[in-house]
Amino acid sequence: MPRPKNKFLKKANAPHQYTGEQIIELQKCSEDPVYFILKYCMIQHAVKGAIPFAMYPYQKRMVETFAQHRQSIVLSARQTGKPLWIEEEIPTPTGFCKMKDLEVGDYVLSAEGAPTKITAVSPIHYNKECYKIYFSTGETITCDAEHLWEVQDNNAKPRGKTKILSAQEMVDEKYLISNNRGYIEGRFSIKTTKPLDLPTQQLLIDPYVLGVWLGDGTQVAPEITNHIHDYEIVEQVIEHYKVSNIREQKNSVETKTYYFKGLQTELKTLDVFGNKHIPTKYLRASYQQRLSLLQGLMDTDGYVNSNTGLCEITFTNQRLIQDTQELISTLGLKSTIKERFINGKFPHVRWTITFTPYKSQCVIFRLRRKIDGMKEAPHSSREWSTRKRTITKIEKVATVPVRCITVDNADHLYLVGRSMIPTHNSWTSGAFLLWYAIFTFEQEIIVLSNKDRNAMQMIRRIRFMYERLPMWLKPGLTEDGWNKHEVGFDNGSRILSSPTTEDSARGFSASLLFLDEFAFVRDNVQQEFWGAVSPTFATGGKCIICSTPNGDTNQYAQLWRGAHIQLTTEDGEVSLVGANGFIPFEVKWNEPPGRGEKFKREEIAKVGDTRWMQEYECKFLSSDPLLIDTNVLANLTEEIMQVRPTGMVGDVYFFKEPIQGATYLVGVDPATGTGEDYTAIQVYEFPFLEQVAEWRSNTMSSVLAYDQLKKLLKMLEQKQCTVYFSIEANGVGEAMISLYEADQTPPETAEFVSETGQKRKGMTTTGKSKIKACLAFKEMVERDSMKIRSRFLLEETKNFVRAAGSYKAKRGSTDDLISGTLIVTRLLEEMATFDQDAYDKLYAHAFLPSDVVEQYDENEMPDGFIAG
Repeated sequence: MPRPKNKFLKKANAPHQYTGEQIIELQKCSEDPVYFILKYCMIQHAVKGAIPFAMYPYQKRMVETFAQHRQSIVLSARQTGKPLWIEEEIPTPTGFCKMKDLEVGDYVLSAEGAPTKITAVSPIHYNKECYKIYFSTGETITCDAEHLWEVQDNNAKPRGKTKILSAQEMVDEKYLISNNRGYIEGRFSIKTTKPLDLPTQQLLIDPYVLGVWLGDGTQVAPEITNHIHDYEIVEQVIEHYKVSNIREQKNSVETKTYYFKGLQTELKTLDVFGNKHIPTKYLRASYQQRLSLLQGLMDTDGYVNSNTGLCEITFTNQRLIQDTQELISTLGLKSTIKERFINGKFPHVRWTITFTPYKSQCVIFRLRRKIDGMKEAPHSSREWSTRKRTITKIEKVATVPVRCITVDNADHLYLVGRSMIPTHNSWTSGAFLLWYAIFTFEQEIIVLSNKDRNAMQMIRRIRFMYERLPMWLKPGLTEDGWNKHEVGFDNGSRILSSPTTEDSARGFSASLLFLDEFAFVRDNVQQEFWGAVSPTFATGGKCIICSTPNGDTNQYAQLWRGAHIQLTTEDGEVSLVGANGFIPFEVKWNEPPGRGEKFKREEIAKVGDTRWMQEYECKFLSSDPLLIDTNVLANLTEEIMQVRPTGMVGDVYFFKEPIQGATYLVGVDPATGTGEDYTAIQVYEFPFLEQVAEWRSNTMSSVLAYDQLKKLLKMLEQKQCTVYFSIEANGVGEAMISLYEADQTPPETAEFVSETGQKRKGMTTTGKSKIKACLAFKEMVERDSMKIRSRFLLEETKNFVRAAGSYKAKRGSTDDLISGTLIVTRLLEEMATFDQDAYDKLYAHAFLPSDVVEQYDENEMPDGFIAG
């Protein structure tokens, strides 16, 4: 039910007397979604809050495409990431975690100090240009050149204007400036985080008492030393523990040491006895508990300068000083650590934290004399400086592995480092869906995304835009039409959200289906889901699919390619809509502002051609360790999409008519025919090694499969062709070879080729012979001396990956057609002993000689070596 106190919501069927101007505006908005969005939609800026939606040209074209076509598919260039060094420490509600160890579903801390969930993590990126950012507090953060920071510009008007800049942009804009006194200072600052907003913890030792013991307690005893003028500290400890012994200090009768009964056991339980530090549970306790802990530390070991309000605390224990600085940061305060080496009889290092808290922020003492030394509030000229850390240096460093995360909060900020520095992390589709729901009555609009969080994020954006529409433009909300999964209007239209799962298609009924990041849904779910819902769009309804590329063989990739198969109308015109009914829309890498040829050259230099093509040119390239280069497969895909079988002989697909008198190589990989692996037959013309025919079945027995092979061979014999064939001799293959040997009417001229030096007939596959054939296959395909024509074989190569020193199909995929082709490759090797063309195919392009291959164990063949 709509929230009654939200003044931005409109009740269902609320009466409204429209003015003439409003009626004209309603008409314009209903006819033009771009007009509606530009004039009335607000989006949420990370810093400025609600701002008008100033659409880029490509966003306008995208919305127009959605409005004008029933089915649209969008391919978007991957946006530049904002990665941090994988060893960087990220504050979490339970402590710290390195960037490399974070996973989707983990919680980090937002700039507001509250737990925020990670909704996405990037792969680890290598060879990116990196910078180390130095802060006035002594903290350093290592990030890549493109990492975004929400900064305040001290050189802007007004002073301190907030900007979002990358590390590279801060370097380019000159991050050091001369102030009005002639000194060089940092131009950019980061706002100090707000205090962490965490729940109250059940703590074994009262936090104030623990702070007192950490400050003035004996390292290996439940004792606290105290001056009689500060006896109020001891009084607060006595509220929790009884004093069992008191002894005076030899050098001061006014200083006494108090032994507290029962404290030692609890100190040992917390593992601080003999090991002074602040336990993580205390650092992630509630605000009041953390403040009490700091008050205990500052009452005992802290100092306040009553003239300036500057506070200090000094320890010789480095871990304790670091924990204390973290504690101060969790309270939203800025601090600096200074290190000092002390000479003397016992040389040592002291660390001092300095910071200036104000009573108006928080009172960090309980001792009255120290509280009196604090300033009430900063002077108006210093108020701004107390809430910022200045960037003092940006240094280019050697490249390090980096990674980025996306968090589930409104500003997409999260905290980084021990000092907890905030760092920064499409509204277009949501605005269109809102327009469609308002101006098209009785529509069921379903938003599905790869994650439930992402689907709900779309609803949140739609709600944000709805709330900021003029009241006269809003439809009223139904009683149950305002929650995190749904927006329902009194015109009968509603927008619902859900994750894309196998069950999403059950009971499916949508007027408009929006699939967000469909390529990132698991491959099998994509296929099952689309198979279930696609028939519903055959007769009506709209569908919009948006995603960035993610692999080459999933349903999204197939739909995108299908949208590019153009049809010719009866008038001879080429249709903009693809053969599958979708119109494709691509958001190119250079359409967002600020990207040109300079950006392209710099990115290619950093990430390489392959990653550029994959992430920015939107080529459907695989990131898996494939046998055949993914760029080659991408080019083959475009070529093979145009290939159509010329016909069939029995169940054999032919891509080219057999030529009278030509030479053919036939490879056979047998299977049991029980519905699992396929028996595969591959036919290649020699010497061009062009695939001319293919057959596979997972239901035919060895007898029926041999019969298919025999028919194929006899057909080639009838054309006076020279035929060399072989059968993989492992397991089931021996049965097929036995059928050939027992055949009373076998193929007459086709020559059965067996492996040289082996007693068994056919081709026996070992780990070494397989990797050798794989690498030969790879080399010939990549230099275009072996031509694939089958879509099925191409799909297998896209899922044929390096594993355990060899290559095999990914889980859920097959490699039988590849295995048949590898038998052809081994046939070629046998022919190379007597045929110059075969020898040239294998050895004319700097293959490794066989004796080099023999040096490697069959499970240790190096990736990329070409075997001969």
